Amino acid sequence: MDGHTAVGLISEVFTWFGLGLGIVLLGIGLILGSVRKRWIQVDGVIATGPKGTIVRWLDDDHDVHEAPASTAEALRAQVGDDIPLWFNHRAPWICRTREPEIDGRTFRLIGWLLLGIGIVAAIVGIAIQFIEFG
Repeated sequence: MDGHTAVGLISEVFTWFGLGLGIVLLGIGLILGSVRKRWIQVDGVIATGPKGTIVRWLDDDHDVHEAPASTAEALRAQVGDDIPLWFNHRAPWICRTREPEIDGRTFRLIGWLLLGIGIVAAIVGIAIQFIEFG
């Protein structure tokens, strides 16, 4: 196998791998990112309840919801402190203290990187066909 064939084969492998896996991961990241729009930010209040430390918040209909304060942010806060949290408008009794903007970010980043590698490899694969080696 000469160098011309080896470079062509390697570029083709990187093209298929980069484009295929890059598109899949980018799609997963975009789907996860679109799900974040279901989360609504509110201020929660740390309180004590029959089951220990809890966080309470109001939904869009001004109904009070509560959940166990199990995250690091909630456990560091004192009773009566306000903490930012996000709840799902489809299931307002579910909340989280981590920002939903980071959902899918890793998938999108790796997807874009692999897609870029696949495009560069495709360009190299096409260009290598027109290059003559001595």
